[in-house]
Amino acid sequence: ATAKVDNNTTAAFRLVNREPDINKFNTSTSQTFGGNGQSNANNNTAIDRVYLTSDLGNNTSVVVGRQPFIVDKNGMLVDSGALSYDGISFGAKAGQYNLSASYGRFIKGATYDGGSWGATALFGNLDVTGVGISTTQKNITYGISYFDLVNSHADINASLNPQGADTHIKWTIANVNYLLNPKLSVGMQYAHNGGTAMNPQGSANGNDSNMWSVNTVIGTQKLVKRGDSNVSLTYVDAKASSMLGALSNLPIVIKDQAADFKEYFIDYNYAFSKNYTATLEYAKLVSPADTLAKPEDQHQYRFWLT
Repeated sequence: ATAKVDNNTTAAFRLVNREPDINKFNTSTSQTFGGNGQSNANNNTAIDRVYLTSDLGNNTSVVVGRQPFIVDKNGMLVDSGALSYDGISFGAKAGQYNLSASYGRFIKGATYDGGSWGATALFGNLDVTGVGISTTQKNITYGISYFDLVNSHADINASLNPQGADTHIKWTIANVNYLLNPKLSVGMQYAHNGGTAMNPQGSANGNDSNMWSVNTVIGTQKLVKRGDSNVSLTYVDAKASSMLGALSNLPIVIKDQAADFKEYFIDYNYAFSKNYTATLEYAKLVSPADTLAKPEDQHQYRFWLT
């Protein structure tokens, strides 16, 4: 829900019915206030986001509070539809360029500060910094961004995190999108992890840390009114240390894998109104289906409302 505070400021919050489970972090959908990520997560309704958005003038805005953590457009690196961070973000327009910056602590609501450290606990307490720039020239939109995620807790079990408490994920992300006509666009995204891995998916060295995807959207490009619809086709090729699997919106079989993978997606999107959209998705794991996924896990169907 969003409420207008004054002519320049709005306040927003979100209700959810699932708290995070630290023992099964990759199945969690959100982080809630007060829950602090207990392993006995329940299904009671709770608030997991509260933030203020203010227009500072001169094409500059600021967002403060527990807000969506947006890294990449499709949520393949970080599922911004589910995951939040406590912090501040800025947006500004300078001529033809859009600038962005963010700073805070990621998934503080699911922080796990004691007890037995598990691999999923390494994803907690991530201090994050991000900057980005994008521009549109005629029918081409392109941009580049950088995100630094670091778990600075010195008490992390060394056997679970051999690189030490100063382990970093350093994502450099480049993307380009070309509007061929009002009903057809194609795009590509490339991401590189220049830091060290904070999960069991290998070390971030050379080509082992790259991820790229290609995408085309057929139909209405922006769903803004009832009846608008499109079909999106996406192909992903990711190396083992390019991502933190538990943070992604990719299927669960990918989150748990410890090797390179390839996958494609077919999405159908339909708008019931400007603010209400339905998505039906089919995903097919191409590789390494022969070794890491059961036949029944190589296909996934999902439906959600936004």
